[in-house]
Amino acid sequence: MTTATELAQQLVDACKAGREATTAMQDALYATDATSTEAMGPPGEDLVAVGLEAIKGKGEWWYNNHEIHTMEVEGPFVNGDNFCVIFALDATPKAGPMEGQRFSMREVAHYATANGKIVAETFLMPPYGLRQRCSSYLGQVVVADRPKVVGEAADGADAIATILAHRPSAHLFDHRAVVATPVLGRLCKP
Repeated sequence: MTTATELAQQLVDACKAGREATTAMQDALYATDATSTEAMGPPGEDLVAVGLEAIKGKGEWWYNNHEIHTMEVEGPFVNGDNFCVIFALDATPKAGPMEGQRFSMREVAHYATANGKIVAETFLMPPYGLRQRCSSYLGQVVVADRPKVVGEAADGADAIATILAHRPSAHLFDHRAVVATPVLGRLCKP
């Protein structure tokens, strides 16, 4: 049976080799009922993909909708049946509200393994990742549950400060608490 260390190294090697290798390795490394959880995503989109086919579809969507300029892969970092990989990438969306706006991001991916397969992946972003994303939208930050307009913001940082003033319990690391959207100049709260 493949160990977590072996799975981790195979995943890292495939990611470093590029899109085709990454897509090909998923069938070999992932359980058919694996889950993938994103740190943040477009409003209304489900952040959890369930099953290998859904995970592969999510990856295809990413590659088809972004021009990847560079991607760095650091790791793996292994502990028992778990491992992490750090991804840093520079990309430009091909469509949507961020179309043509080049951005850089860094995230940690945590992988859980069982029976020689990856059974779950969870992507984590540092709090500043959300701040960078909000700043690039210049405006509306929505606290996910029942948004209500509460004021205007000059930029994303101002929007975050306003959200936290209206909902002190909102943690910027929690994608379910704060979501950036591409509508300019409005602030929302639950």
